[in-house]
Amino acid sequence: MAGGIMGSSNKGDKNKINFSKIKSIAKHEILSNIKRKQFIIMTVLIPIIFVAITLASAYFSSYATNQKIGYIDNFGASIPNNAIKYNAVQQKNITLSFKEYKNRLDNALENNFLRTAMDNLAVAYRTSRLNAFSEMDVDAAIKEVAAIKADAVKNNALLLSRFISKAKKKRH
Repeated sequence: MAGGIMGSSNKGDKNKINFSKIKSIAKHEILSNIKRKQFIIMTVLIPIIFVAITLASAYFSSYATNQKIGYIDNFGASIPNNAIKYNAVQQKNITLSFKEYKNRLDNALENNFLRTAMDNLAVAYRTSRLNAFSEMDVDAAIKEVAAIKADAVKNNALLLSRFISKAKKKRH
């Protein structure tokens, strides 16, 4: 290995790196790549692509405040006056701008009555759940549900065909 990148053939210089040879190889690679058409095209094209993506995202994000958010209020609770009224027969959505929706959400979160009602529900739910399952063998119920699920997996095709036929009957 006389005169390789790792140095001369002397035993003492075995692990010494010859930087002049690495420099000449790097210079050759850089000069040969710079002259290629692909390098020149990509050097110009990549910044243009980045600028185009940035401008496009800025352009489309400017429309975010004017977006409409739709939902169906099945209970008819607090429908805003400027929204389309929900009609159960026509199944129309109520549309609000993003700003209106955010304001309604913020107002609901700041409403002490709603906050207290939700807190009371959370506490009552835990207590009611404990009471509902107090006389039940939960482990047996879990095993029964697991068996039902396993049976459903085995009979998946049959259950699907029953579901489809019932759905078609109800639709007509």
